[in-house]
Amino acid sequence: MKTLRALTAIAGLLATAASYAAAKLEIGSKAPELKVAKWVKGKEIKSFRPGNVYVVEFWATWCGPCKSSIPHLTELAKKYQGKVQFTGVSVWEAQNSPTDTSYMKSVEAFVKEMGPKMDYNIAVDGPDKFMAENWMRASGENGIPAAFIVDRQGEIAWIGHPMADLDTTLDKVLNNRWDKRAFAASRAAEQAKADKINKSFAEIRTAIKAKNWTLAQEKAAQFKKTNPEYASSVDSSIVMGALVADEKTGYQLAREYGSGSLAKDVMALNQIAWFIVDDASKLKQPDFALALELSQRSINAGGDKMPEILDTYALALFKNGQVTEAIAAGEKAVALMNSSTEKYPDAMRKEIMDRLAMYKAKKG
Repeated sequence: MKTLRALTAIAGLLATAASYAAAKLEIGSKAPELKVAKWVKGKEIKSFRPGNVYVVEFWATWCGPCKSSIPHLTELAKKYQGKVQFTGVSVWEAQNSPTDTSYMKSVEAFVKEMGPKMDYNIAVDGPDKFMAENWMRASGENGIPAAFIVDRQGEIAWIGHPMADLDTTLDKVLNNRWDKRAFAASRAAEQAKADKINKSFAEIRTAIKAKNWTLAQEKAAQFKKTNPEYASSVDSSIVMGALVADEKTGYQLAREYGSGSLAKDVMALNQIAWFIVDDASKLKQPDFALALELSQRSINAGGDKMPEILDTYALALFKNGQVTEAIAAGEKAVALMNSSTEKYPDAMRKEIMDRLAMYKAKKG
């Protein structure tokens, strides 16, 4: 999972700066307050009780990677029921003004729509951004989704992407086999490298937020010369940032990068294609033809052996009215998923199979 921590593009682009500075949060620090504006689902947690283990995960309704990790968190919440309490906190939601709270209704609607797929405690950060500032910013986490483990001593034991080592780390924490000191040292080294990269990336983010796409591309070209390993992440960030801020420009850049620097990048092509076909993105004029073109490239670049890539391709075909072809792609995705030795989350399996059923129902 390359670049799970660094350069989580959209989160960094849309997050707004908080009005105050929080104390630095490190591995071994006492966990900050769980001071949220509203509990949307599940059990309200007023404090971290000694002897208990908690997971606090940060997400947003607009964040595609967050949506992908939700079923996994639901599975873990069930697996560790009675041993670990899971809470998802919505942060960095779009606001019309610094005091606007209308976004809370959007969060509630999202959680209701997710239903049993999102089956753990859910809360939402307030307009003062207390949680984003005192947890995310204080720990140097600039991208979501991000998860924190609070151990039995009420200390931060682990910070990372929920789809990475959360499960294995929880096992070690629960069995008193987790070495916080060793993890703190490795995380510090990783953060030093990430901080250097993010500082260089700041100019690109600024240009994207200003919708100055020419400058963003110029700064990206300079950045990639010294950080070639992040070339794909930078280019995808520009495309995804444009799709969020200005659809017309986003589609233009998707075509440019999709046939250029990202032409053989399976995951980047799939991410862009999925964002276009996914109804949750709420694009005003989704370019389904472009999504199909990008998804086809992803398939040709090696994604034909990956169920999740085939699932995107099937939906893109369906959105373009190619129902028979969508069924064939969907059936291949299900077959690969069922025959794979890799364990796919149950919720993901259900989503892919439900979409296949939808195609078949349309066919009649």
